[in-house]
Amino acid sequence: MNGTGSGSRKVLLLLLGIAALTWLIFSATNKAAPSGETSLTLDTASRLAQFVDASLDETTKTYDLFFRCSAIQKTCATVIDPSRPPHMGYATMSLDHVGRAMNDDRLVNKAKKLIDQSVENCEKDARYCEWNFFPLHYYAKTTGDARYRASMLKVADTIMGDRPMRELVGNNLPVKLWLLYDVTKDETYRERLTELADEQLAVYPRDRQNDDIVYSYEGGDVRAYDIPIIWSLYLPAYKATGDAKYLKPTTDFFDATRLEDNVDKFWSISATGDLVKAIEALLDIAEADSARHDAYRAKAQTIVDILLKERWDTPENVLVNGDKGLLVSPTEKATNIQGWLIHSVLELADIETGHHY
Repeated sequence: MNGTGSGSRKVLLLLLGIAALTWLIFSATNKAAPSGETSLTLDTASRLAQFVDASLDETTKTYDLFFRCSAIQKTCATVIDPSRPPHMGYATMSLDHVGRAMNDDRLVNKAKKLIDQSVENCEKDARYCEWNFFPLHYYAKTTGDARYRASMLKVADTIMGDRPMRELVGNNLPVKLWLLYDVTKDETYRERLTELADEQLAVYPRDRQNDDIVYSYEGGDVRAYDIPIIWSLYLPAYKATGDAKYLKPTTDFFDATRLEDNVDKFWSISATGDLVKAIEALLDIAEADSARHDAYRAKAQTIVDILLKERWDTPENVLVNGDKGLLVSPTEKATNIQGWLIHSVLELADIETGHHY
């Protein structure tokens, strides 16, 4: 009987050990991600890029940039809008970045051919340089090829020109001053950028009172001009100078406004574009400010997660036709905004893209 009891105890201890080991494995694989970790992966970016890739017209070498969608008819039709210039920069860079991360030469070479075509087109129409300014900067920095720097300089006078502040910010010209300075180290561009930033700091927020309210929160409200001025003016001025006076209004804004709880308020092409700018700004500040690193990456990740969960039209979550395009309004998709988002998805997945603005 003692032998039987001893054997039973051994079996019981073995079963308890197996149960404990199973629980430890389950706990390790199912616990919540610690602060700073991410559920976003290269596969997420790759699937987002498939929509961008499919939007490229192989004949004209331009993207179908805007789509009007009908959930009832389950279709999205290309919208040709001559009032909107063919900004292709972030769409093109997204193919390069995803291609490099996946070792996919097809995507990398396609992006390179697109930007080289823009350089060629720019010889006849300088606007092609302005419309593709961000990839020109990226290729100038990563390849050292003087053609890309020269193409940026073709529109330097336009970028330096006098315009009303709202027009400058609306056309992302201050950030382009930063990119020109970054490539050339010509103090003329940095001086112009800081002049504009100082001018805006002197009057803001008093001059925002006529701007549309996006949403209100305890202690204030978010207005339509707030995010563009942070992304296009204050952060570039901070990057160009390291002066904390340009960083403070951005952190004051993001500390107070809880964008991550109000993603649903950004529900149009322009508003979704602003939200994607906010994501990029949060990641830039996280890199610059160690005290806010984890908190700001968490804010950015929450916003991206909500966008992908609620607006990404995939075969697994069909909202219109399951083409892997992101809805930027209830009835619209926008290729360049999706390309822009891909950059932040890669950064949140800790995949180096080769460029930071």
